[in-house]
Amino acid sequence: MIVLDTNVVSDYLVGHPAAESFLREHDSERCAVSTVVAYEVMMGAVHGHLDGEPDSIRDGLGVAFDILPVDEQVTRAAVELQSELLDVGALAETQDALIAATARHHGGQFATNERTFWKPAVQSVLDVVEYDRD
Repeated sequence: MIVLDTNVVSDYLVGHPAAESFLREHDSERCAVSTVVAYEVMMGAVHGHLDGEPDSIRDGLGVAFDILPVDEQVTRAAVELQSELLDVGALAETQDALIAATARHHGGQFATNERTFWKPAVQSVLDVVEYDRD
């Protein structure tokens, strides 16, 4: 399973060719998003960055991807992940840590354009799939 970061999903929703290509390359794998990603994408609609109403975007996400909850177990996994990242000299923003921990907790890979996660030291503690939109 691949758990997509907000940057992948947002790019997909606006029709960015890199996102479409990335998802085609991984179409044989189950793709999921964290409830944090669902929230961030719906807020993109609220702020006018994405066309559509938040509820219709949420419904569309549920059709295209599995939506994984951020519960107490994922929250604890995020704290553990942040600690491990600090040990290798990296730090993730809170939302990114929650999304990445969702992937790790569910045995998946974390797909992101955030280059901080592409570093070998980070990949030693987290299974990352590089999404390169550039």
